[in-house]
Amino acid sequence: SHGCMPWHSFEERNIPLQTKDIVQAAGRVSLSRHTPKDGWEKIENVAKILDRDEPEWVAAPAAGSSVQFEPGLTAQLIDFGKEVVGQPIFDIENAQDGDMLDYLVCESLTGDKPDFGSSSNPFATLFGGRLILKNGKNHHELTLPWGFRYIAVIYRGRNPLKVSLSARQIWYPLDVTGSFQSSDQVLNDIWKMCVHTQRSCMVDAYTDCPWRESAQWWGDALVQAQNTF
Repeated sequence: SHGCMPWHSFEERNIPLQTKDIVQAAGRVSLSRHTPKDGWEKIENVAKILDRDEPEWVAAPAAGSSVQFEPGLTAQLIDFGKEVVGQPIFDIENAQDGDMLDYLVCESLTGDKPDFGSSSNPFATLFGGRLILKNGKNHHELTLPWGFRYIAVIYRGRNPLKVSLSARQIWYPLDVTGSFQSSDQVLNDIWKMCVHTQRSCMVDAYTDCPWRESAQWWGDALVQAQNTF
């Protein structure tokens, strides 16, 4: 509540507002045509449902931010091309009342399979959720930023469904004035990766990895502030 620790009073924001750029998904990586096991509707942990279903991920690269679900197609893995720190946005067409769309995010793959861990060795932090759809078009944007690269979308309906994915990028509006150029392309790529990592760890505070936290630790701030300046 207002007035209690650690928020004794309101104060004026003393840093710029974060960015709100919309980034589109880059394309599909793989898909699974597995048959879901009974009882999935009542399980609240989406990760446990997908692990129990034992999906068989098969490479199916396709460019673009939209995917089409046909009958018999259960899950698709969508790639944003690089790490995103932002609010996932779902635009869905041709839904029926009560259709359910589950989703899970991750940062890495093993072959064409998303790295979610397993029920026997789960990740400590794993973000996902469920959308319960209405007839026709649906638009939903999450209210908190997540750190991720891939989104697995799981649909168990009987009707064709079109799903478009984007995200509202939430970064500190840093003016990047530093530059690096080498005749070695590997070094150039390392530089770009480092800049993107730094940006992804700068929101309202410095964080050490956007996929699992939103809190600033002084160890992170010490190193990252030196990087920034």
